[in-house]
Amino acid sequence: MRLQFLYAALGTSLVGLSEAASIYLVGDSTMASHSASEGIQGWGVPIASGYFTIPIVNRAKSGSSARSWIRDGFWYNTKQLLKSGDYVVIELGHNDGGGPTASTQRGSVVGEGSETVTVTLANGTTEVVHTFNYYLGVMIDEARAKGAQPIISSATPNNPYENSATI
Repeated sequence: MRLQFLYAALGTSLVGLSEAASIYLVGDSTMASHSASEGIQGWGVPIASGYFTIPIVNRAKSGSSARSWIRDGFWYNTKQLLKSGDYVVIELGHNDGGGPTASTQRGSVVGEGSETVTVTLANGTTEVVHTFNYYLGVMIDEARAKGAQPIISSATPNNPYENSATI
């Protein structure tokens, strides 16, 4: 059901799409391809299996956050591929909690604007950590600067009922 809705929503958004365009998927494990032994697949896998007649490029990375997409170069590498007329579906947020000092080194600063915190990473380097909104804003602005159209997909929530006897 979710994929049918997504197909309909994307199909409506992409009316008049150039045949030379591509759709880039930027996200975390909820969108990513996984090995067969994991027994799961992100939604980016079936959407790329022939529903659209244009290329779907699934760049999603398991375990990533908006912060790690910027810091680790995933966004930079994806941005280099973008051309005018492309679409970029961004779905992050699933791994962005925990704050900037969490051991996962992927959480954002709480806030909606220019708040920052400087942290020291496990490898000894320092990083200026921004808000989730800041990181999304960077991706949106840079996609638009390349002539691509960003589409923000709401984050897939963590399971709030995990380890719960009732729902």
